[in-house]
Amino acid sequence: MNMIGFHNHKRHVRISYSVVIHLKWVEYFNNHIRVVK
Repeated sequence: MNMIGFHNHKRHVRISYSVVIHLKWVEYFNNHIRVVK
């Protein structure tokens, strides 16, 4: 695997990971709001 491809792959993985964390946090936050109400 060449260096540029590896760098793009790492960046893509990091972005995907951030999106997953964000979705999980939003889901948790929505559940918390529902419980509070």
